[in-house]
Amino acid sequence: MKTRALLAVSCLLFAAACANDPASVKDTVLNNAHQWFAAASNETVRLDDDAFQMVHLRSGETAYLVGAVFEDRGRNAKASTLLVRPDTQEAREVQRIIRKFHVEDFNGDGVSEVLADTHARWGGWDGGTWSIIQFDGWEPVILHQAEYFETDAAWEAVGLTHECIDTTWRFHARGNATCLAEQIRIQKDEQVSEVTAAYLFQRSGVAPMDFGECESWPARKDLSTDLVAEKE
Repeated sequence: MKTRALLAVSCLLFAAACANDPASVKDTVLNNAHQWFAAASNETVRLDDDAFQMVHLRSGETAYLVGAVFEDRGRNAKASTLLVRPDTQEAREVQRIIRKFHVEDFNGDGVSEVLADTHARWGGWDGGTWSIIQFDGWEPVILHQAEYFETDAAWEAVGLTHECIDTTWRFHARGNATCLAEQIRIQKDEQVSEVTAAYLFQRSGVAPMDFGECESWPARKDLSTDLVAEKE
């Protein structure tokens, strides 16, 4: 009972200290994130204050996503993301590798959708997965995902087939509704095929939609996978 009371007081103090001051919110969250993560992990983490966004969980709880760099890890595991929850006074690494992220609310229901990328390079392979997820507590729930990759000369030099999956996502909106038009071009040596699909964001997740209808809606020019693309 005493612990709950202390937690409630702490949350009230956090809200009062940060009210109407976004810079104060950010500073407070980052400082707390360092402390809370260190209390539960022996790993050293450096937080990226340029990668910081508020996210609303399925429960309605307000939390924050913060870019994190684990310097002692291998190249493809260094960049990650922390989920910081002031209500529970905890910060944990997201249970799905996320290199870059961008937060939206596609259907206006108050629950955030997170556009995320998991880019990596190794042995002549360069690619990753784009995902759209929500958070149910600590658990990332995947609403939709698609991979992209390309192999290079190093791949072919050891006798492997050149392969490429070129995925394009375009977002469109009409009123409070948002849809995703997806085109996937698949190449294996000289063989090329293309697949199209569209998805409408709903309160329960995503639902299939006619590709042509989605493309006929006004384009969300402010939203693309460029927001989460790795900068060269």
